[in-house]
Amino acid sequence: MIPGAIKKDERLTAIGNGIGIPLLMSLHLWVSSPWIPATIAAVAMNLTYIEAALKVKVNAMSATASTDGAKANQFLRTEVTVSMIMIGMALWGYFSATASHMWIIAAILLHGLWDLTKHTCGVGVPFFGWYLSACAIFDVVYAAILFRYVQFR
Repeated sequence: MIPGAIKKDERLTAIGNGIGIPLLMSLHLWVSSPWIPATIAAVAMNLTYIEAALKVKVNAMSATASTDGAKANQFLRTEVTVSMIMIGMALWGYFSATASHMWIIAAILLHGLWDLTKHTCGVGVPFFGWYLSACAIFDVVYAAILFRYVQFR
């Protein structure tokens, strides 16, 4: 492998996001409420990390080292806990009659902060550094745009 070259998993992630993010943004043009695509995005972005943690767990189960299994269990617990909290926040903000849409914005913003935490502190399932940085930037900008929408509505 050439140093600095993008690996196959990274390439698939980049392609998926290269297609998914423009689709998400264009969905805002087709629906009457920005909260539908925002909620879909908040749920989908968190499911990504649960899926990655499950992959690590499955790979560790096929390995013989017990330390890999313990680390995989910790990754899975951490990612599922953090992701489910943020998914719950987004769904609460969308479906609750008493909650504000600010819960959706908070879930997206917290996901960006979780990305930065993963990147700088190494918590949760290991992920590509460039992806975490790009995702954090996208999440913060998207949350800011939604916040401005709430302000000027």
